[in-house]
This record gives sequence, C-alpha cells and structure tokens, in this order.
Amino acid sequence: MKYSKTINPLILIIDAGTTNVKVFLIDKGLNILDKDTIRVKKKFPQKGWVEQDSEEIFKSVVNLLQKIIKKNKNQRKQIIGLGITNQRETTICWDKKTTKAIYPAIVWEDKRTLKLCTVLSKKVSAQKIKRKTGLNLTPYFSASKVNWIIENVPKVKTLIPKNRLAFGTVDSWIVFKLTGGKSHMTDYTNASRTLLFNIKTLRWDKELLSLFKIPQNILPEVKSSFSFFGHLDKNVIGLDIPILAIIGDQQASLYAAGTQLSTTKITYGTGAFILQNLGENFYLNKHLFTTLAVGIKNKPVYAFEGKVAECGDLITPALGNDKEMKKVTKKIALKVNELLHYFPRNYNKIVVDGGVSQAELLVAEQEKISQMKIQRQKYFEGTAIGTAKLIFDNLK
Repeated sequence: MKYSKTINPLILIIDAGTTNVKVFLIDKGLNILDKDTIRVKKKFPQKGWVEQDSEEIFKSVVNLLQKIIKKNKNQRKQIIGLGITNQRETTICWDKKTTKAIYPAIVWEDKRTLKLCTVLSKKVSAQKIKRKTGLNLTPYFSASKVNWIIENVPKVKTLIPKNRLAFGTVDSWIVFKLTGGKSHMTDYTNASRTLLFNIKTLRWDKELLSLFKIPQNILPEVKSSFSFFGHLDKNVIGLDIPILAIIGDQQASLYAAGTQLSTTKITYGTGAFILQNLGENFYLNKHLFTTLAVGIKNKPVYAFEGKVAECGDLITPALGNDKEMKKVTKKIALKVNELLHYFPRNYNKIVVDGGVSQAELLVAEQEKISQMKIQRQKYFEGTAIGTAKLIFDNLK
C-alpha cells in the first residue's frame, strides 16, 4: 500500500449518513481541521417505502471533497489518504459498465419487504440465521432489499447474465465511483449488516444467498476495515490518494470510544444506537443483534448492538421548549436504559456521541436514570473520529 510520507499527515473522511453527507479534514491528533455538510433528501414513494437518490449521494461526496481541498490547498500535499464511514444496510444496485444505479437507494428504514421476510421465516429457522449472521430476518437489513430489486426492476434480467449487475451498501457505491469503477469492495462491518454474510467464517453465505435468490457474482469483495480499497481516480478531485478505510458508522463510533473488551457507547442521532465490544467471543442475545466491529490491530471482533428507533425526530420539534425538552429527553433516556439492561453489565462508563448528544439535558438524564458515568466525546462526530483513528492507529 503506497501513500506519501509527510511530517504532519492529514486524512480526508467521508461520512455518508442517512440525513447528511459530511467531509472532514483530520490530523494525526484527531483534531477536526475543517468540515462541510450537504443534507441528503429522502423520498417516500409509498407507505413504508424510503428511498434516496444514489447519484445525489455521490455528487454530494464529490462536491464536498472539492470544496475542502480548495479551502485547504496549502495542506494538499499533506493529505495522505481517505476513509469512508457510512449509514449501513441501505442498498444500491448498479450497472458495472455504465456505473449508473439501476434503482434508487433503498434505505435501511424501508419496510416494503415485510411480506417477503414473513414468507421466508416459514422456510428457515430464525435461530439458524441468527447463528450465522447475528441478525434477525427483517426488512431492516440488505438481503430482502436486494431480492426486491432483482424481482422488480426489469433491467436486472439483462444485466445478471452479462455479469454487469453490482450490489453494494453506500460505502461500496462510493468506492466504486471514486475509483472510476476499479474497486467493488466493502469491509467486514458493512458486510455483517446485509444478512448474507456469515460473521463466524467471514464469508458470504451460500445458503443465505440461495434463500434470497441472490447471485454471488453481484457481491463486493470483503476486506478488513483498514485495508487498501483502491486509489481515487485523479479526474474526480484531482488527487489520486489511496482509500485506506471503510467502516460502518456505528462501528466507527465504537472504535472512537475504545477498542478494549466491554467498551460501550451510545450514539444519539436519527436513532439511538448502543454498541458493546465483545472481543473475539461470539454471543447471541434475543433482544440484541450481534455484529462485527473492529478491535486492536484492525482485527474483526464481535459486538452487541441495540437500537431505539426514534431519537432525533423527537428532539427536533422540542428545541426551544424547555418543558417539552424535559419530557422528550426523559422518554429517550428511559428507552435507552431499558435496552442497556440486556447488555452484560461489565463496564464502568458509557461513551456518548452523535448530534443529539449535544443536548446537555439528555446526557444528564441518561446518567441519572442509568446510574452510570457518562463520558461525552470531545467531538460529537464520533463516526468521523473513529474512522480517522483507525487509519492513524494502523499506518506503518
């Protein structure tokens, strides 16, 4: 892996979230030197359907990269690489030849495949799927969304036989486009959220591919989160720097919180996500998901994950209204605390980040209700910090 050695190395981080796409310029001390944001629109074509424009996501990435590089042109030579963190599960299929998406991105919140998941749950044991993937058979994960595209988008029938159809989560899509179609890749953390990846063998699972009728040749190559994912096509932003990391947003903020066994973090964002590092031991819990995260020396480790669906949507309308804010923060803190009961209680503090963690009241309420020391991240953008930390920790 080649990257330019410099005295004060800088990293560009793309954070492609559900609500916003952000780009950061971060130094070795994990200080955010610059950042910029573009809001990403969601569309709701039918009840329960949630879509985004894949091309809009990529154009936002390019636009922000160009702006950050232009604003920091004196530091241009210090930029040694790029990392990507992203909303997970969201599903994109595209034509490898034209590099164009064949259907809008189906967002993780989309529930159009509820019926399919119910039908499949009668054919296969839920426990068997959970033992392989750590996940439940629900529309939340990518597998049923990919099946829906294969079954409902006419173009697919001509692309599959020609080996031109590609599937990926948002990270794969961005990497494919940034490298000019040279890299079709993802990392363990994102693959572990598809419901198609065996998190014990670290391989795509043939039985699950068969269940969802998904051909293996449309899947990305899976690598460790800190890896060489290709060089940026120089035509994109005028730099041919290497892509050095891909990591799902929640796993990135867990990495920022620490790599020790039992490290526990809460991200208060669109939803409230709790993750706890389980180390190399695979455990299952009927109330939680088991997922892949990143440990010391870039090793894949297991983590428990729980989610409280509403968070940001409850806080936003209450802003500026103290009485309402108290009510809402208590509601979120109680829901989070309910979920915390299912996590092994072998930790002495919780690290919190995410936009909503800026609400002092929420953090104080959580500390009081959970009777646990809460440490707020220096920057609430734990996802970007975690991705930069992963790169700097592993650069030789």
